Amino acid sequence: MAETLRNRLVLIGAGIVVAMVLLAACAGVVTPYDPTEMKVADALKPPSTAHPFGTDRFGRDVLSRTIYGSRIALGVALSSITIAFVAGTLLGLVGGYAGGWPDLAIGRLMDVLFSFPTLILAIGIAAMLGPGLDNAALAIAVVYARRSTSSRRSGSAPVRSAWSFATSSRTSWRLSSCRCP
Repeated sequence: MAETLRNRLVLIGAGIVVAMVLLAACAGVVTPYDPTEMKVADALKPPSTAHPFGTDRFGRDVLSRTIYGSRIALGVALSSITIAFVAGTLLGLVGGYAGGWPDLAIGRLMDVLFSFPTLILAIGIAAMLGPGLDNAALAIAVVYARRSTSSRRSGSAPVRSAWSFATSSRTSWRLSSCRCP
């Protein structure tokens, strides 16, 4: 951990991420203009001191719209990663601990999902679900859940085999220590 904190690129990247999250959280305070306010007289202005990113065809400030838009982007990212983590962890642990047909079914489902390229799979799922932020987040979650499932399953399978070894050795010890007539 200390070595990671000494790396300048890691610190710069973490600083950028923290700044983006703070900008999104404080968008109401930080933005110079209302992102939905239209001023036709200011339409299509180039970047200037008054409008650092310029204005769009309706005269809305592009910087303000970008900062407010980052809230939506962060919301979709956090929700999709949370869904992917929870679903992938549940599927991976069920497959790893249960073994047998649940493991086989989950493994085949992941094989089907891994057979498609990531972008094609996300576009296909989004097309099937229809437009909307919730459906986009769900499509991203399905794409990332396959990785989470595989890593959790590979981590839980050795625990299952160790548990079965421990219980079988305990059972055999009990049988060998009992004095049967």
